[in-house]
Amino acid sequence: MLPPDKDELVWSSAYSLRFFLDKRTGKNCFLLGASRPGMRSGHGFEFIHGNFKSRFPEVAVLSDSGGVEIHCMIKATVFSPATLYAAYLVFDFIDNYEKPQKAISVVEIVYGMSDNGNSKERERIVEFEACNNRSDGWMEILLGEFDVGEVNNGNVHVQLLESSGFYVVEGIEFRPLEKEKDWIGKGIFSKIKIW
Repeated sequence: MLPPDKDELVWSSAYSLRFFLDKRTGKNCFLLGASRPGMRSGHGFEFIHGNFKSRFPEVAVLSDSGGVEIHCMIKATVFSPATLYAAYLVFDFIDNYEKPQKAISVVEIVYGMSDNGNSKERERIVEFEACNNRSDGWMEILLGEFDVGEVNNGNVHVQLLESSGFYVVEGIEFRPLEKEKDWIGKGIFSKIKIW
């Protein structure tokens, strides 16, 4: 799908999106950027332009100790079929500021645009101390996993809840799990909500 001289394609028109292929399997991977048309700077977060590490024109800076919610939704049909995927938050800490500690994440496939409430059995505790360094200079932390069947017309919905602290978010990345035995469970920023 990619031109022979390209490792990835990046779009920054309507929504920031990076598409690339997993080098091991050749399966589709995506990074949905934190920018969103019509989103304005608000209480607890703001968008900044020109972050030298980001592939996108802007990133979200979260700076609210009261808590921030991050939601993202993407059609399941864009993923490679019959594949176990994982969703990762791609972020970086802000020097000399309070680091996030824990949050709750939910990753699931839903049908229609509404998730009809959180699925408690899909919730997991995200501990930011367990994050990994990436080769592109960002950090990542696993938010959850989901199973793309042979035919799936649903949407993959990702939520990060009760996240407090100060950090920069580039986006949410979706990649196939490295091994099936790593499978833990079965399942464009659409909004950032402050409470």
